[in-house]
Amino acid sequence: MVNGIGFNPDSSLSYNVVGTGLNGCSASADVTVNVNSLPTVNAGLNDTLCEGTSTSLSASGPYTFVWNNGVQNGFPFIPPL
Repeated sequence: MVNGIGFNPDSSLSYNVVGTGLNGCSASADVTVNVNSLPTVNAGLNDTLCEGTSTSLSASGPYTFVWNNGVQNGFPFIPPL
């Protein structure tokens, strides 16, 4: 059976665990948790437009972008009412 713990490290660290069997013998293992910094994402400026008019959203910052509601970065679309 494996027991787990949850945690949110804020820096890269190594951790050591020691396990003891029913026979009293023990062993240990190490693991390193690398924490990468979050990308800076810019969603662009707010926009106001008339009903039925198209706009496009262009984010910048990270390598890839995923908008909600099927919007594609930099492609025009007509927002729903």
